[in-house]
Amino acid sequence: MSDLIRNQPSASVLINSMRSMGYSFESAVSDLIDNSITAQSKNIYIDFYLNDGRQIFTILDDGIGMDEPTLLEAMKYGSKSNLEIENQLGRFGLGLKTASLSQCRKLTVLTKQNNKIVSYSWDLDLVISKDEWLMIKNNPEIFKDMIFFNDFNSLRTGTCIILENFDNIDRTLFIQDITSELVESLSKHISLVFHRFLKGKNKIQILLNGNKIIPIDPFLEDHPKTNPREETKMEIEDSNGVSRIVSVQPYVLPFFKDMSKKDFDTVGGDENFNNDHGFYIYRNKRLIIHGKWFGMRNIDWLSKNLRIKVDIPITLDSIWAIDIKKQNAVLPSIFKRRLVKTIEQSSLIVKATNEFKGRRVNNTDGEYVWDRLLTNGGAFKYAINKNSTYLKTIIKEKDNIPIEQVYKILEIVENSLPFQSIYNDYSQRKVDESKTETTSSVEQLAKELIKEQLIKNKDINKFLIDLFNMEPFSFLDEESKIRLRNVKL
Repeated sequence: MSDLIRNQPSASVLINSMRSMGYSFESAVSDLIDNSITAQSKNIYIDFYLNDGRQIFTILDDGIGMDEPTLLEAMKYGSKSNLEIENQLGRFGLGLKTASLSQCRKLTVLTKQNNKIVSYSWDLDLVISKDEWLMIKNNPEIFKDMIFFNDFNSLRTGTCIILENFDNIDRTLFIQDITSELVESLSKHISLVFHRFLKGKNKIQILLNGNKIIPIDPFLEDHPKTNPREETKMEIEDSNGVSRIVSVQPYVLPFFKDMSKKDFDTVGGDENFNNDHGFYIYRNKRLIIHGKWFGMRNIDWLSKNLRIKVDIPITLDSIWAIDIKKQNAVLPSIFKRRLVKTIEQSSLIVKATNEFKGRRVNNTDGEYVWDRLLTNGGAFKYAINKNSTYLKTIIKEKDNIPIEQVYKILEIVENSLPFQSIYNDYSQRKVDESKTETTSSVEQLAKELIKEQLIKNKDINKFLIDLFNMEPFSFLDEESKIRLRNVKL
């Protein structure tokens, strides 16, 4: 019979090694927020402090809290607490400890349940010096003078995670009057990762340094021109052979000209709109990974409008190879094969959405700056619309310039259009599509034209209808059009 020999790891070596798992500050904080959400919190308060010269970061929630045995289990490396709860967001029972101590050298948890406060700490320096898995049991009285304690004590139940002795982030973060890049980055990260928790009927509230975090909506679901495609339910077997449901729903975002500055802010800014297309993988509504195609297809610049929401249950963690940090996943090959048709159908919608906005062949609706003309060889060419009302008006007003000369200039512009450069820049997402300056100049031009009509006592209402039906004035948003309707001499 074989003998069983206990071979415990060195506490000092293992706890120090687990700090190097690749957590960013944002991903570490997200892991801690997971615990608050699992604890059924409605309000989560995240703050940086300087307390008597001590650098302190806290996450305070109004969740169900813990009694002492539950806290001890939660503080254990490889904790079993909550791992069997269907709506839990934890992964391996390591997140609280590894995420916290990846950023600092001391983790304290202060929790309250049934009017009893208990607290324990992991102090990295203590574990290393003793080379034992030793925790500190704290007397709650030591926290009474700390700035967050009154807020914590006023809760019926709740938990406060306290991080101290930072050795991986800048001291200036704890001076509240300074808006650091990391605080801004953290706010943006939380607003995306937890956006589905921050809106809707049962939404939660997260405040960072007293500022309410506004959710980013990567699918622009409330935009009238967003095109949500049919949701698909797919059955996939877990590692035990049990069928589980994965839901997939593609969204085709609006063409960029149909988006206002507010829309770009809602989707996370111009950079997010241009770069973060692809799959958005959610585990219990919490975003795990986004903006990737997992090598599924060759992506061109048009696909930036296509985003695919995928909801997976925790029972498929092993199939998707979710890592401890909940930052990476692997698209299962069986799932990839079943998605091909869905992606192809959505791509056709994207191409239609982003189709060139000039005049189509045999289409005379509205007035366009560019014509798209079909040649005898079956190819297309692009030419400036020389029948444009606006262009004719300009030519008539410049009687000293021969019309033939104007047309020759336009032909030079047409023949010099740098198609290859435009295609290459779009493929590399290097085209500046911001509209602020363009919109301002177009609105100013429209204002001048309206004043000219007012001087001539023309029918201004009919003129405005015609004006807003021709490019580039048709691209103006409703606010600009309202201002233009109110133009006076």
